[in-house]
Amino acid sequence: VTVEEIEAVREFYADLRGELDRRVTERLDAEHPDWRASMRELDDDEIPLRDPEEPGEDAITAWAKREGYGDRVWARAKQVGAVVKRVLDSLEDEDKQRAAPGVGRTLNAWYREGHEDFFRAVDLERTWDETAPPDSWRRAYNASLALYNCLPSEPIGDRLAEFGGGVLMSATLEPMDVFREVTGLDHLEARGRPVVERTYGLSFPPENRASFAVDAPKFTHENRGPPGEANDTRLAHLDATAAVARRDGNVLVGTPSYAEATWMADALDDRLDKPVLLDESSGDRATESLKDDFFAGDGKVLVTSLRGTLTEGVDYRGDRLSAAVVCGVPIINTARPRTRAVITAYDRRFESGFETALTVPAVRKARQAVGRVIRGPDERGVRVLLDARYARESWNSVRSYLPEHEREEYRPVSPDMLEFALDRFARETADD
Repeated sequence: VTVEEIEAVREFYADLRGELDRRVTERLDAEHPDWRASMRELDDDEIPLRDPEEPGEDAITAWAKREGYGDRVWARAKQVGAVVKRVLDSLEDEDKQRAAPGVGRTLNAWYREGHEDFFRAVDLERTWDETAPPDSWRRAYNASLALYNCLPSEPIGDRLAEFGGGVLMSATLEPMDVFREVTGLDHLEARGRPVVERTYGLSFPPENRASFAVDAPKFTHENRGPPGEANDTRLAHLDATAAVARRDGNVLVGTPSYAEATWMADALDDRLDKPVLLDESSGDRATESLKDDFFAGDGKVLVTSLRGTLTEGVDYRGDRLSAAVVCGVPIINTARPRTRAVITAYDRRFESGFETALTVPAVRKARQAVGRVIRGPDERGVRVLLDARYARESWNSVRSYLPEHEREEYRPVSPDMLEFALDRFARETADD
């Protein structure tokens, strides 16, 4: 790496930072004209650098070409970053995190990777920095150039190929054909590595669990409206959730987002005699403290987002959980440019982008949540999938994404019959 190359990359970074500043300011002026006076009210945001549904050259690459920055400055960014780190480490005694290597690798990949499978954007992460000028967006945001691989199956398969062998195990892998493709197993097999599937049924006594798919109105954004709006969809889901939540023991309630979790927790708190705990987007320490509160003492209700950490990977063994309710199908916000780019990429690969990229993972999250209830052969509990899409076949039904044995178990039930079904299960288990 020559001194001239280092100077060229440094000049490129300075101009790139200026272009980033211009684009963020332009975005805020267009979307929030009074943003300088209301910085604390800004939310996380994403600025797409191309049409997410029409693959093509991104705006930053096009800008660099216009400014005369050719292939070499992009290609050498990685090496320059590594050299800068090595030189600075030799000049300073203390160990420091260096930004230059990561920036260099990202910009090298930005230049190297294609525009069909990769999506480029400017990510705006909400923060607060009193040291930034009062009229600068940097007071409210950290901005970063982000390069997203919309179809990462081949890199995942390549990484798996580095191991001598391995086991991918979960109760929620189905449908297997989708799982094999998106996680790189088919790519791994194409490289000559054997991939063997094994499927085992649930060995716990079926009489210990009651599983219901409640035919309530679809809990979609369009049907439910904003949190706090009282309509038939929200009331139906609140009534059914309360019917389960007022039963003895701890009850876990999963909603599509943290905003919906806040609404549900407030509404349940007005109806129930037992404590209602709300999980908000927070750090590990707050989450652990919340779990301790939930597990301690008499029965409580814990309301969380299905995209959080309390609905998968947490062991609610023994009597820590007696029931779980899932409200709606937790499909991520399709308005985000990045999400639309992923759907487009999956459409080209699978001809069913929405289904493969969004619906199947959403159903997996719902199944993970209700799977917290029965963790051993002696445990008993109630599992409720609350939304018509789980209960009946329709144009956007997700019932077919449940494994066959689960479709048989999750009996469709109308909202007005849920109380009766819960009472019957309570009597049967009491008799046992």
